[in-house]
Amino acid sequence: MAGPYPTVPDFIPEVSVRLDIFCSMSTGRWSEAQVLALAPDAASRGAARGLAGPARWSATGAGSSGDGPPVVWGLCQGSGAQVYQTCIELGGPAYRCSCPSRKFPCKHAVGLLLLWAA
Repeated sequence: MAGPYPTVPDFIPEVSVRLDIFCSMSTGRWSEAQVLALAPDAASRGAARGLAGPARWSATGAGSSGDGPPVVWGLCQGSGAQVYQTCIELGGPAYRCSCPSRKFPCKHAVGLLLLWAA
């Protein structure tokens, strides 16, 4: 992939697995309602639902490093050529995304959480 974003995000923890494998292993996944409650407004909830399918995401994964909380990450293809790095620390939760959105969490973070929760 061209551009400043690596194929695999540089924020991947030491211990990691693909997101689909993590989801099947995890018993503590959140419900859709819990995830959507994090969205800042109705528009963000709707946009996040549109990003909740695997077709918009690449390099998804989840894991933890040492004693740290679990982390979920992925690269989301934006509407243009831009690819956004998204990472959520599930312990807080805490969010990080390379998108320019001023909403917090952004639609990419909520969409990735919906994908993880599915």
